[in-house]
Amino acid sequence: MYKGEVTSLAKRLQENIILRRLVLSEDYFWTSPLAFWEIPNSLKNELAEANLILVKRDANYRRLLCDRYWHSTTNIADIVCYLPAPMVALVVKNRV
Repeated sequence: MYKGEVTSLAKRLQENIILRRLVLSEDYFWTSPLAFWEIPNSLKNELAEANLILVKRDANYRRLLCDRYWHSTTNIADIVCYLPAPMVALVVKNRV
């Protein structure tokens, strides 16, 4: 990315944060070793208000799937049915 593109992206992100279209949530759970199905009720209630949950990185992807082997035909929606809102998982590196 070039400086102008980064500046434009930063401005759009900041505007969306101000308008509450993008909400950044700080909670111990995000850095804990707990599986996503162990999400605290307080955080689950907060996420229930979201239109979309964005999960990133390999470790969180593994936490979503409880670090288990799933058959390739298994629908991920069936695995993460405990989440209170639609979810997108961004994985850059995954050896599972």
